[in-house]
Amino acid sequence: MNQRCCVLVFVSGWIAVWMAGGCDQGRLKTEVATSVSEAPSSPDTQGVDTGPGIPAACSCVGKQCGSDGCSGACGTCVAELTCSADGQCACPGGGCSCAPACASKQCGNDGCGGVCGTCPDGSDCSVDGQCACEPVEQETVGGYLRIAVTWPKTLGVVAGSGVVHLWSRDVITYSGGAFTAHSNICGSDIPEITFSSIAGGGKMKFDFPDATFELGTPPLPLVAHGGTSAGFQIGAAFVATQSASLFGCSMADPNAAWPGSASGLTQQDDDADQKPGATANNQNGSGYVYPKVSMFGAGQADKMYLASRVIVTQNGTRQTCTTVGGAATVESFDSHVVGCHVSGGADCNATQAGFCDTNRAVMAPLSATWKSVRVSASATCAEIRAALPKVP
Repeated sequence: MNQRCCVLVFVSGWIAVWMAGGCDQGRLKTEVATSVSEAPSSPDTQGVDTGPGIPAACSCVGKQCGSDGCSGACGTCVAELTCSADGQCACPGGGCSCAPACASKQCGNDGCGGVCGTCPDGSDCSVDGQCACEPVEQETVGGYLRIAVTWPKTLGVVAGSGVVHLWSRDVITYSGGAFTAHSNICGSDIPEITFSSIAGGGKMKFDFPDATFELGTPPLPLVAHGGTSAGFQIGAAFVATQSASLFGCSMADPNAAWPGSASGLTQQDDDADQKPGATANNQNGSGYVYPKVSMFGAGQADKMYLASRVIVTQNGTRQTCTTVGGAATVESFDSHVVGCHVSGGADCNATQAGFCDTNRAVMAPLSATWKSVRVSASATCAEIRAALPKVP
């Protein structure tokens, strides 16, 4: 077993703590100590001439003990150690030993010149050797919500299942055991769907441009919500009460029943592109096709103008000083196609947009998890998505 020893070496008003592994490997850690008497001038920086035969240049560089080359000494080893020819305190014959005292300690001094552990970012080591998270009054976090969903077969869509990934930027303000938060959407990834043969077959997947999420608020909607926090220690409970987040539309009561058609929504241009709803680009190629805008016509939509809503409650715990996560209850994940654009043409007419809306996948949530991580107040949505990669 590798043993370590802890010894004190007095060097010109400094205390050197020396540790050895097996007493043949050592490292030096120095700490300032107050001398009981005034320390002599450093031999490294002052020439000394004490008489004939005494050199004028003195030095203790790289030495723990032994002569300084003049009339002084570079230090004295404690009883267990001897001074080697090159001025190092060493264990004679491997007789040094030290048992680290780290029982019930996460951090701090181990009593042998080492440490019992280091604390993660955002925490400090307490006097009793425990890592304690630093409380904050406000923090900016990136949020990630993973929702497992399923959808039924319709005339135009094959039944399927997949995962919805949503990201957010949240500014949280704490007050006692409660908090308030203001959040905006920071990213979205919706599973692909497969069209039935009557709708032309093939797969469809759409994406919102990354630039949309960097627009800030406004035009992106800012959602206010709140909850409770049991503190900043690891394991402390964190609950975000139910909130409704809308994108591309508004409702007098965001928690009310989702309308059966897009006409029941108030459209809102949340990406400031002068189009209704939020614009998503449909993928084309590599197995993906543009969706048809009518049953028998030739037109296909290369863009969709969408409105969506998610209602969620989050229950979790503080996993580290800067991360929180747990299970989420998603009451609903809703959408409507409020408009579209025909590839090579103009915006869809009401009939074409209605056809696309009727043949969308109506997704129902099954289960969900969430995680948040503290980020810089100036973090971009791209940085937040990178810090919270999607879980398949």
